Amino acid sequence: MLKINAQNLPFYKKLTWVLSIVIPLTVAALFSVKVDLNLPFDNIVFPINHGVLNTFTSLCLIGSLFYIKLGNVKAHNRFINAAVICSVIFLVSYVIYHLISNHTVYGDVNKDGILDAQEALLVKGSRTVYLVILLSHIALSAVVIPFVLFTYLRGVMTKDDPEYVERHRKLAKFTFPLWLYVSITGVIVFAMMYPYY
Repeated sequence: MLKINAQNLPFYKKLTWVLSIVIPLTVAALFSVKVDLNLPFDNIVFPINHGVLNTFTSLCLIGSLFYIKLGNVKAHNRFINAAVICSVIFLVSYVIYHLISNHTVYGDVNKDGILDAQEALLVKGSRTVYLVILLSHIALSAVVIPFVLFTYLRGVMTKDDPEYVERHRKLAKFTFPLWLYVSITGVIVFAMMYPYY
């Protein structure tokens, strides 16, 4: 984990707020920017990578909860660090994928980017379920960023300042289910979209 003390805490708090605003805005801006790259592999590698990274993030979060309940802070920290690393790699991969790939439409069997009437009829019920999961995933993925960053920051601060332990716990109790929901729904979104990539 990072070494943060009271002297450099204000810098890290400002950085956390900047990242909390810049990351969602950058991701939102991606949908209007495309870069034409001739990659030597199929773009489906990216969504598969996203599904794997979200799975690992979910497992790491569950592992972190398991170990903190046992009082094993060192193992808890390892699992949280792994979850953060998986999330950062996911974010970079997600940005690259959306920069170089066309939008994929749920139910678009012929992969022409348009959901025609016949395709819509085939997926009518499951499309509603997919959209509910997707929209909640997108909304909460933007909301959870500052909570993850501040929870992590408070966790790092607990090493030097015991007053942060309780503040870290309180925030973690709120952050954990949000982060776990976002990572699990990321896996579900990938699994539901897989046939249409």
